[in-house]
Amino acid sequence: MLTAADFRVDLDPTLDTDRIGVAESANQALAALNARLAEVDEPHEIATEVRAFFDPDHGALNQVASVLSAVSEHAQAAIGSFSENDPGYRLWHQVEAASEVLCDLRDELAAVPDTLHTLTTGQGLALYEAARAQSPSLTAAPAAGRTVSPSPATPAAPAPSAAPDRGRTR
Repeated sequence: MLTAADFRVDLDPTLDTDRIGVAESANQALAALNARLAEVDEPHEIATEVRAFFDPDHGALNQVASVLSAVSEHAQAAIGSFSENDPGYRLWHQVEAASEVLCDLRDELAAVPDTLHTLTTGQGLALYEAARAQSPSLTAAPAAGRTVSPSPATPAAPAPSAAPDRGRTR
């Protein structure tokens, strides 16, 4: 139904956008994001495309975690007993655990767009070149005439001292 200037026009049901489900809209948005990412080559362009996806407050990961949390609350009402044999308990436990994992991922991945953007700056390139120079696969016995050295356009940066903490203990 389309209403404008007090006129009502019945639309063909296939054209009525109010009937498109929320999940279908979300799936279409994610499919469109995947299609755009397949066409992008530069880290700063990827960072721009995925910034809303990784937003810790309103991004897709946060929204999916919220959906799972809501499902978990409803599943909790179906628990007959706190026994592994109770299907309601198993469902609640599975969905609650998935919600927690997504929340952990949301927190862990919130900086992805900023990190991708940093990779396009001089500092990011210097870190890349330093890591590349330290890579055993790139520094061991160069193949016929190939040498590996940091780019002269960027100053060398020290290699990271330790692997980053993933923040998860599971």
